[in-house]
Amino acid sequence: MRCKSIVRSITALTFALLLLMGTLARPALAQSSDEDVASSPDGAANKLQLSGPLDFGSVPDGTTSAPKTETATNSGKKKIKVLNVSVSTGFTITTDGCSGTTLTPSSNSCDVDVACMPTTVGSITGKITFTYKSNKKRHASQDLTCNGTAPATATPTRTATPTGTPSATPTKTSTATPTLTATATLTATATPRPR
Repeated sequence: MRCKSIVRSITALTFALLLLMGTLARPALAQSSDEDVASSPDGAANKLQLSGPLDFGSVPDGTTSAPKTETATNSGKKKIKVLNVSVSTGFTITTDGCSGTTLTPSSNSCDVDVACMPTTVGSITGKITFTYKSNKKRHASQDLTCNGTAPATATPTRTATPTGTPSATPTKTSTATPTLTATATLTATATPRPR
């Protein structure tokens, strides 16, 4: 009996010593990440996969880009409940067809439309994040990018401006009214009358 106890102690001591020296690999600890996979009891993975990063190109500061679609797909064999979807500052969700949706293997995808709304000039990066629950609460994220550009400015157009100021001065029109003047010369001659 004592031999078994000594062998166990030596084995445990050797194992501890190898771990300390780094010779023996430690078992990997499970870490939560954007690509987290939940295993169901039957071994099928419940995972929310996203369609890919969205790049909106150049967008003038103070405007909103045309929306682009991010599709979330249940790639597992068990249902997944999408709890909510959020985006980083500089981006906006225009249509959310995923929050509150349960994705099953038979109806396994939903869409979220996102647009870029730059408030500054320069590169804008962010994420769209889906919070979902399969066996436990998880997150799946995808990159969003756009380039805020200076807003277009109006170019003034030159138009001809008349010189001087036109004025309307009424002109008096006179109509000549003919005046008739008659001059008569009378000559009288007297002839006596007989009496």
